[in-house]
Amino acid sequence: IYKEKIAYSNRSKKNYINITDFDRFNYAFFPHKGIHDNYYLKDYYYSKKIENLNSKKILHIEWSMGEINEISSEYYQEEKINVIQWNKLKYKYNIQDYLFFINIFLFIIKIFFQFGINLSLLLFLELIKIHNSKLKLKKLKNLKSIFVGNEFLFPSYLNIAIRKLNIKIFTLREKAILSFYGRLSDYTKYFTVCRENSPNSLFVGNPRLQNYFEKKEQFEKMRTLNKADKICLVLDNKSDVDWYKNGRFLRANWQLNLKFYNDIISVADQNPEISFLFKCKNLHWLDIPEFKKIVEKINLAKNIDILDNIQWDSNKCLGYCDFAIGKYTSLIEEFVTIGKPIILFDDDLFPADYIDINEEIFAKNLSELKKKFSKMKTNEQQYINLAYSWKKKLDGKFVQESFEKVLIKNIDNNGKRH
Repeated sequence: IYKEKIAYSNRSKKNYINITDFDRFNYAFFPHKGIHDNYYLKDYYYSKKIENLNSKKILHIEWSMGEINEISSEYYQEEKINVIQWNKLKYKYNIQDYLFFINIFLFIIKIFFQFGINLSLLLFLELIKIHNSKLKLKKLKNLKSIFVGNEFLFPSYLNIAIRKLNIKIFTLREKAILSFYGRLSDYTKYFTVCRENSPNSLFVGNPRLQNYFEKKEQFEKMRTLNKADKICLVLDNKSDVDWYKNGRFLRANWQLNLKFYNDIISVADQNPEISFLFKCKNLHWLDIPEFKKIVEKINLAKNIDILDNIQWDSNKCLGYCDFAIGKYTSLIEEFVTIGKPIILFDDDLFPADYIDINEEIFAKNLSELKKKFSKMKTNEQQYINLAYSWKKKLDGKFVQESFEKVLIKNIDNNGKRH
């Protein structure tokens, strides 16, 4: 069992490039907590054809340099990437800014009695954030386009500020479900891994799978060294180490996750010829006292292992494992994409309300899971067929050269500046 412990404290002190001239950047990239997420490098926005889209010519902006992982930190330094922390973009108020704040304050006073203190204060703070974000972005006088590494966690106030400045903004939507969550911002273009009907979405395939196709034969050769009849990847929900935060999660909480692990152990006990590999969202749960007994059970099981998330990236899991069971994740979608069978183990059928998924793929309880798992291990094709309509929406390779052409075609900004 590998315990994932990453020290963040000293990362902001490392020797990154000292940036003083912001006028030279035409493009900025918000990777979100590092250019590498421990699974793959988010380098799809880089171009070999356009000089200003060279990795060293794009300004990378992180929320906090103390939050990025070691792989990203080393990449930024070794590749001499221009990266800066968001709060290092300084600005000064002028008389127009103070007049704006006064007008905003008067507006809030006007609506206070109609909307109440909470909503009024929230609106006031968001308007201030939008304005301050515009002032930061104006420091990048020649900025044409902005790229986003995590659409769902990108702040709405910053998105609004970008659009108010007539700067184009792009994101790569890495999960099909994001288009159904009801949190849509005004992006110039969504490059998607799933075919969608929205007019500003463009299907490009999944860049995370590039390494899988490149090393597929290598992964399959590794698989032959394992003597188990079949290898099953198990995908869980994360457990927050904070007791209070844990209690606020309806789906990913200690109680439900404990039941999930116990159920998987029960399935593993009935299938000793199959190897079960846990690919966890994170491994912090191993240090939570409430999971001590379940960890002991896993240690005693001869056919269960918990994977090192650094050594076992998503593509290695895809190539090495025969099928997957567990919660809905992007890795589940990737199993469907490459045509390997899966079972979603979820009592409320998440995310069937958002995505068109055949309900036969779901197991709602332990009894159903055991029955369906037994069918899947003897008839994999049946479960591949159940995911056929889902696979059609995901099917298609990401090709960097083709994506570059699409990106270059869309990035030019002819809108009015500031």
